[in-house]
Amino acid sequence: MKYFLHKSDAFEDEKITELFMGHGYEGLGMFYTMLEKFAKHEKPIRTAVLKMQLHITTPERNKVWKAIEELGLIYSVGGESFNENILNSAKKYHTTNEKNREKVANWREKQKSNTDEIEVLEDPIDVANDVTGYETVTLPDCNPPKEKKSKENKSKVTAESEEPSVEKATTLFTKCKKTYEEFYTQKKQTAYYFQAVDGAKLKSIIKKIEFVIKQQKEATNGGIVVESLNDGMVFDAFNYYITGSHDADQWISDNFSLSNLDSKFNDLIAKLKNIKQNGTSKRINSKADTGLSASQRAARLYGSDN
Repeated sequence: MKYFLHKSDAFEDEKITELFMGHGYEGLGMFYTMLEKFAKHEKPIRTAVLKMQLHITTPERNKVWKAIEELGLIYSVGGESFNENILNSAKKYHTTNEKNREKVANWREKQKSNTDEIEVLEDPIDVANDVTGYETVTLPDCNPPKEKKSKENKSKVTAESEEPSVEKATTLFTKCKKTYEEFYTQKKQTAYYFQAVDGAKLKSIIKKIEFVIKQQKEATNGGIVVESLNDGMVFDAFNYYITGSHDADQWISDNFSLSNLDSKFNDLIAKLKNIKQNGTSKRINSKADTGLSASQRAARLYGSDN
């Protein structure tokens, strides 16, 4: 992409403000330069290469990099770094370009075969907009209503129609939160006090797990891009990740928190992958509460289970 959207109120974002409070304009400059790199490549960049390009060679700059990761502004998984918003924008950009190419081709074909029926428009710009314009969402008011409805009814219908999507979006997060809290209580014999920062860490872990599964599936499917994942698969992988990490790493077991599970994600994934390849230990082979064996849970995490 040559361009990416930059909101005029971006500085009002809580994470951006927190980055500025901790590292000033150096932190903002580093982050927005990262976005330029991600937008240019339109895919994850090797972390070592990106750090070299940005001259992240001093302890001070590495501290800023770490802060950007901890805030969830970028993610580094499996030796690659990426920004989720840029990746999504790149996919939409290519999808839109492909639709526009098809639209132009169809329009030209129609003009070629129906030269006697071409409608002359008053303004040539209208033709350009019609051929290369982006698809827009048609609002309900644009179509003649079948029956007259009050504004109150429209608001009620809109609110009701939005509720299922909100519920669906929070289901995976809620299930993972409950599973972690129950597992923590089981192991520590005390309830876990869940704070706002834990919510951010849990979301970060879920995104990283989704990234790992997609990368593994794309590798086994000949590079075919995986657009979406089943929530059940992600949930099983999350369950395996927290239980497996607790059993495989003594330090994590002693310091079992979402913050540590997030910050040590790459190291723990590598350790679990090594256990999967070289044979699971007796502790890892115990079944989780879901009834899945360790091998099944490992398969979910590494994308080999359909």
